[in-house]
Amino acid sequence: MENAPDPLVRKKLRAQSYDYASTGTYWVTICVHHMECRFGAVVDGIMRLNEAGRMVDDHWRSLSNRHASLELDAYVVMPNHRHGIIFLGVADEGFPVSLSAVVGAFKSLTTVEYSHGVRNGNFPPYDRSLWPRSFQDRIVQSDWRLKDLRRYVEGNPGRWQDKHDSRTP
Repeated sequence: MENAPDPLVRKKLRAQSYDYASTGTYWVTICVHHMECRFGAVVDGIMRLNEAGRMVDDHWRSLSNRHASLELDAYVVMPNHRHGIIFLGVADEGFPVSLSAVVGAFKSLTTVEYSHGVRNGNFPPYDRSLWPRSFQDRIVQSDWRLKDLRRYVEGNPGRWQDKHDSRTP
């Protein structure tokens, strides 16, 4: 088996020659570890956040308070993942914030609060980590793609409902 991929080598998710601290628009998807539904449910095509989902939503919205050069656009918290559009601008502090730093802060803040909720009996326990190590991103390079992604965010709960309704007999 020549040229077979090594199963122990992690797939590189980021564009290799791109500076993820540069000014730009980014599409970010962060999935819950093991794709467990922890943040609520989709009912009649509408995402109904539970307490954990509201906590995740609050931390996402607060990211722009942590980083002056960051602006949030459309996003949605789903039962087992979240999508969002982020604009990274020029930092007033003189050094840019990277996309990985933003996502890392989000994961850290939500994991700490979720763990506190587990200890208090408010949230169900998780296995090893709430979020996997990586996340998915796209560099948004056109206005039409940005509009397309905004529509995707808006319609995500309806697609979730359709997908999961089609699985029931």
